[in-house]
Amino acid sequence: MNGKLSKDEGICFAQQLFSALDFLHREGLVHGQISNKLVHYDGNAGTLKLSEWFVNTLTDFGDFAGTNFRQSIKYSAPESVVKTKLTLAKRGHEASSVAAAVTQTLGVGKTFEELDPALRKILEITTSHQPRDRPTAREVLDLLECPKNEFPQISLFSNISNVNIPENHSVRDIIEALGHNDAYYFWRLSSNGLNSELERSGLIQKTVGISKVELIPSTAKSSGYNANGAGDGNSHTQTEIDLTVLEGTLQSVDTIAANPVISIDIDQSKLSPTVRQINEERRLPLSIRESSILYQFSRTLIYRRLLSGYPHTLEGIIEELKIQTKIDIPPNLRRYIWSALLQVSGDTREMYRRINKCAIRETDRQIDVDIPRCHQYLEVIASPEGARKLKRVIKAWLVTNPGLTYWQGLDSLTVPFLVLHYDREDLAYASMSNFIPKYLNGLFQRDNAAVIQEYLAIFQQLICYHEPELANHLLDMDGQAFVPDLYAIPWFLTMFSHVFPIKKIFHLWDKLLVYDSSLPLFIAVAIMIRLKRQLMTFSFNDCILSFSDMPDIDVDDIVTQSTVLHRDTPPSCSYRVHQPDFADTSLLAIHKEDIDLQARRMERLPIISLSDVCRLNRIKSSTFIGNFTGEEFEIVDDIENLATIERLLIVDCRDEADFKTGTLPGAINLPSKTSFEDPTSEVPISTLRPSLSSIKLISARGSRIIVVAGKDTRDGQAFAERLLSLGYPKLTILHGGFNLLSSLGATLELPDLREDS
Repeated sequence: MNGKLSKDEGICFAQQLFSALDFLHREGLVHGQISNKLVHYDGNAGTLKLSEWFVNTLTDFGDFAGTNFRQSIKYSAPESVVKTKLTLAKRGHEASSVAAAVTQTLGVGKTFEELDPALRKILEITTSHQPRDRPTAREVLDLLECPKNEFPQISLFSNISNVNIPENHSVRDIIEALGHNDAYYFWRLSSNGLNSELERSGLIQKTVGISKVELIPSTAKSSGYNANGAGDGNSHTQTEIDLTVLEGTLQSVDTIAANPVISIDIDQSKLSPTVRQINEERRLPLSIRESSILYQFSRTLIYRRLLSGYPHTLEGIIEELKIQTKIDIPPNLRRYIWSALLQVSGDTREMYRRINKCAIRETDRQIDVDIPRCHQYLEVIASPEGARKLKRVIKAWLVTNPGLTYWQGLDSLTVPFLVLHYDREDLAYASMSNFIPKYLNGLFQRDNAAVIQEYLAIFQQLICYHEPELANHLLDMDGQAFVPDLYAIPWFLTMFSHVFPIKKIFHLWDKLLVYDSSLPLFIAVAIMIRLKRQLMTFSFNDCILSFSDMPDIDVDDIVTQSTVLHRDTPPSCSYRVHQPDFADTSLLAIHKEDIDLQARRMERLPIISLSDVCRLNRIKSSTFIGNFTGEEFEIVDDIENLATIERLLIVDCRDEADFKTGTLPGAINLPSKTSFEDPTSEVPISTLRPSLSSIKLISARGSRIIVVAGKDTRDGQAFAERLLSLGYPKLTILHGGFNLLSSLGATLELPDLREDS
């Protein structure tokens, strides 16, 4: 630059270069091919910058780029003594050591002994033949007496900040405000891909397919590759990507669109044309929404604002995701939103580093068999490095969960997290570690039969609850029953990651992570409803063949319908003993100790807690537990009953004499012994006998939740199954029946108190 460097300049530049290397090494990266062409000097700031630090890692030492960096003596380690001495001999050097030879080659001093003592020490130890004697970059900095530079901690949300776009903004202001990651994402939406840009720049050329077989010589000139297909290590070409299309799209973004409001009702007439267009696109299919630059731009700004305040804005993130009935997470922010929803925190890098991921385990052989069959259509997973990463994350989870074990499907369950955090295995591990206890609690125990069987039993009950016609058909296919045991175990054991491609899994889990652990049951029910038309025409064998390979399903519709099913089903109807997040702990709720798992497998219809009955019918709990708590009995008046008439119908199936001693508010009486006609040859199914109560029941069919209350749960199940055979939807059984109410000291309502209503 300006002649030879002075000692102070040389030391200063050395400090900068080794600081850059120290930073890379802390992040687990190795440059691998440093040369003077890759060191850039900023004259204004007086600083050096190291470029192409990512090439070595990105290409796996050149293996992915047709270049072998290891072949060059320039990139060989000093222990390659023979190569080093031969090279130096060819150049006419006669030096006492490699360090002295380097001194002569670089011309940094007349003799090695005349060098600055610190520099001489550095040259000696960095060129040592023994790797253990060579220092780290940090140790070299200590020799240079460089003060420790505390680099900022890179956390998951380091790159997330609220985007502030000025009122009088230009397109460039928008792109710069987004940052590199988001700007690159939007450029990909606006372009034909990276290959088209490389072709435009002349960096790659299309060739005739047969020329790749090398049966005939190729006449195409290659850029950066020699005749043998090996890359030229000294060829580093840079090109600028074309932002014309992206800039043209963002040109229409006005001040209102650049500062979106988070999910509140606004007078549509006051919205700008851009915002109105964005709102209209919200109703379009998922594939169109995900390819729309303007729509994704708006969602990105909203979620960036929310994420910038995490963890204080976690409730706001959940609320925003629930308000949008359709899938609405921007793909460029998915990794951050998932980690926020799973509440990933702490120093995940250090925690992951300390886990022994290399120890041989009894499950290693099965993992090695499963990984080559797992999502191999994904290049990042099919690659050797992807397979290594996947195995490390799985083994890290197994090490830190000694009470659990590896079941086939854990590999598929890990893939979505690894794809999102391919550059951060620690975050993939941390996300999976928080995901499994919430959504797969107990499924990875060594003996998980009870957990799976309960899962399948509740799933079958929910099909009967929402789709009795389909349930009746599947349970009786010419004497054979197509039960969930035959097809649904991989669904729940992998949260559908084994049966759907990765893009659909991303969309499913976008909503799954916002809800409790019961949503997978409703996703499964939504899938069955979606397939109902085909299944109603299928035989048992047809069903087996159909579910061996999951049919193509619109995941956007599945997600929307599953959230509606979740909303319209009383929480206790999907309650599982192994559900970790069931919130109802009141006296009238369902408790784990009250559930007989063996009996539950035989029950065809879901049970409902008295707590849910009170909530849905707007009855105070003290109405039933007054004797227990000392509170007075409280009759629900007619006005309150009328306000809830479309929500719930309680059917007391006990004998009339028991009914008259006291029942639930608003209940009708249909005694199980006298309410059905006997089947005949013309009508082989028991039908309801005409009565005022049966008319009320028929009127409520399909519009109200029907709660069957018997002496106990089994008594209610027997009566409700007869209604199920008649195709009644929304059937539930009062948990414990009147026997449980009696044990609680419940106060019931006398029927004659409401005869006039």
